[in-house]
Amino acid sequence: MSTSSTLLFQRLQSLQLTRTKPDTLHPWEQHYVDEVGEEDAESGRIEFMQDKGFYPYFLNGLHSDLTVRDANGREWKVHKLIVTKGCDFFVRALKGGFKESRTNVIEMPNDPPSAVKAMLDLLYSEDYAVITPTRNIRTLKFHLDVWITAVIYDMAGLQEMAYRRFVRLWMSGGCPRFILPLLAERIYDCTMESDEWMRVFVANMSAVHLPGLLLQDDFRQVMADSSEFSADVARALARLQDHAPFPCRDCKNHALESE
Repeated sequence: MSTSSTLLFQRLQSLQLTRTKPDTLHPWEQHYVDEVGEEDAESGRIEFMQDKGFYPYFLNGLHSDLTVRDANGREWKVHKLIVTKGCDFFVRALKGGFKESRTNVIEMPNDPPSAVKAMLDLLYSEDYAVITPTRNIRTLKFHLDVWITAVIYDMAGLQEMAYRRFVRLWMSGGCPRFILPLLAERIYDCTMESDEWMRVFVANMSAVHLPGLLLQDDFRQVMADSSEFSADVARALARLQDHAPFPCRDCKNHALESE
């Protein structure tokens, strides 16, 4: 993501999201609402995770034999038996003569610290805590960061959970289309074509709100800079205008499939 986009994202993060009335949703948006469903009230809440699975051992670090250090220098005392069971990245890092197998310290300097914490949360509890449980763009970006981290480390369960939480907050929070250019830039910069869940979503939402988005300089710039994003929006728009079936993830009516 460009420096200017990063700074803009930072300025917007505290902006509160407003609840969307169901009758204001576009049919494609309603499909997403139906797809992700409602979340358990206890899910993502730290007070309900503390006694879940092996989470107490993550919180107290008792008998830990590995340290994970994030970009801020914070160290998480974890257990090889648990983290290697749920993530092949840790398996690879701890074998084959790598430095980490000798030092028992794994550095993760390129990942958002909050997403690293969510990743470890899931390995210990099959859930991750929403650190800032407020209805603002900071929380939306947090779920996106978690999703991207899950894509990078090939954690399908975390990827699915973060996707659903992101879409759920987007749809219930006023569908803030003005940040679509920032989301598109980050998603297309950080993922490959095969990592298409969020690509489908941002392309579909861009097609739905295209008339207004074309008035935004930053949206036109992202379209000009990313041929992949432009092509995906064009495919989604063609489906929309042809009244084609909704391009859901679980059927053949997929927005990013080649015609």
